[in-house]
Amino acid sequence: MFRVGQKIVCIWDSWCEGWDVVPNRPIKDNVYTIRAMVPWTWPQPDGPEIALLLEEIINESDEWDGIDSAHEHPFAQDYFRPLITIETFIQEINSIPVPETVDG
Repeated sequence: MFRVGQKIVCIWDSWCEGWDVVPNRPIKDNVYTIRAMVPWTWPQPDGPEIALLLEEIINESDEWDGIDSAHEHPFAQDYFRPLITIETFIQEINSIPVPETVDG
């Protein structure tokens, strides 16, 4: 769904308890660029999830929720959607196959 370098929009920024140790967080409706895609390290019931690091937001590594982390904390991909511009919209429209006409 996402790729490095893609522009995305934050759709959710209600941070739960514990995120206060991460000083720089995405803000709803702001546009960001994906810097890297990494495995989400927090246990997920459905298995591993992809998380995103953003070019516009960089945080220092820190202890988070009792977990000593040697890396920057990423943000779950569920907090974002792709940015739709007129160019990407036209590309999507042009990629739709044209139906064949049937003479009847």
